[in-house]
Amino acid sequence: MTHRIFSTVVIWLSIVLVVALFGAQGAVWIAALTTALTQWELYKIFDRMGWHSYPRAGVVTGLFIVLGAYYLPGVESGTEVFGVAFVVLCLAIQARSMVKGQLGSFMPTLFGLVYVPYMMQYFVGTIQLAVSEGYGEGTGIFLCVWIVAAAKFTDVGGLLIGKQFGKHKLAPHISPGKTWEGVIGGVFVSAIVVILLVALNGLLDSAGRVHVNLPEGFSWWIAALMTAPVAIVSVASDLIESGFKRAARIKDSGSIVPGIGGVFDLTDSVILCAPLGFILLKYVAFA
Repeated sequence: MTHRIFSTVVIWLSIVLVVALFGAQGAVWIAALTTALTQWELYKIFDRMGWHSYPRAGVVTGLFIVLGAYYLPGVESGTEVFGVAFVVLCLAIQARSMVKGQLGSFMPTLFGLVYVPYMMQYFVGTIQLAVSEGYGEGTGIFLCVWIVAAAKFTDVGGLLIGKQFGKHKLAPHISPGKTWEGVIGGVFVSAIVVILLVALNGLLDSAGRVHVNLPEGFSWWIAALMTAPVAIVSVASDLIESGFKRAARIKDSGSIVPGIGGVFDLTDSVILCAPLGFILLKYVAFA
């Protein structure tokens, strides 16, 4: 537990430092790096399951999706970049498969591309959404933090509350440690954390210090309400990785993060939350 807490503190401090120094570009590169490492670990899990993939081609294409969504001029959506990348990767896999006779590599490689970089590029989309609505990139970064906080504090709350009060197993064959009580507690914890984030921004504003201009539709109570579906989806996203690891008969996706495991063990609950958070922001907060 000590290693886990230490790693968590170091990770958050590193993120804050990078964003403070490099702004939105720093946030985008953090998203790109975590995406690449997550995708790589997912492909390695697939290999252990007997599903052959092309990890290098998949990861390079994934980086193109995340970075291209931000840097390519005239691009209005990461979906456009994904469409091009998907076609290119299909052609590359087909060319290699015809030589090696491994057509089975199509599905795991393409699934890794859709499940990780395509989902994660919605963080870039969130920054661009804020800018397109007349707000700064700082607003977009804050809203990305909201999505991550909603997902990860559901994890934290579920762990703490589940250990104390958990009795009814959520998915005993996939993740025996998760309970319904933990999920409910995790949703409440994440909502409280989000309310505190919004309140802190308001206090900074009142004190005349640096603050983020949030959309009118992102008041503390709307933010808390929107956090609930994100928190619930984060649990489902977490269980997907747990299912893959159980099928591969491994405990962690890697060993790069002391006390936690791999990068996929960090991003597992965030992946499906990125598109959901983007949709909620677009049609609720910015509506």
